[in-house]
Amino acid sequence: MSPKPTMPVGVSVLLVNRDGRVALGERAAGTSAGGFLSTPGGRIEEHEHLEETAARELEEETGVKLLPTQFRILGFREHFRFGGHYMMIYVAARYDGALERKEPDKCLGWNWWKIAEIPKDRCTEPEEILEQLRLALAGTCPTCKRGPGFVIGTVDESKVRRAEEA
Repeated sequence: MSPKPTMPVGVSVLLVNRDGRVALGERAAGTSAGGFLSTPGGRIEEHEHLEETAARELEEETGVKLLPTQFRILGFREHFRFGGHYMMIYVAARYDGALERKEPDKCLGWNWWKIAEIPKDRCTEPEEILEQLRLALAGTCPTCKRGPGFVIGTVDESKVRRAEEA
């Protein structure tokens, strides 16, 4: 009996600046989700923690270097779209600065969007995840932990390899 394939699991990074805007890139035609607005992200590699995936994908796609401990979990969703079936884990982090277009064959460019102005019919991120992010930024999310700075969800820091150790 052959082993059954497992469902791919990915991480989507909702990068938020001091104005509460989210970084979205327009996917190039001919790629998965071509023409849609999407956050940086990708599949979790073997033996990689999801926060490490977030840091790696963010740097690969935008040039932004953040520590794995700077990401906070927003939630997850199972998807049947863009020709596949996969699980996506959504994380958020704060960042103010420039975004590079590191993968020009996949992304036409990055822009900062107000959550209320994101065209829902052109965005890969689920509306409920964007709403949870909006509530967290406003300090009114009933399921989000509050603390100094930007805290959404929890991270077991004992399981996260520090960037200095890599």
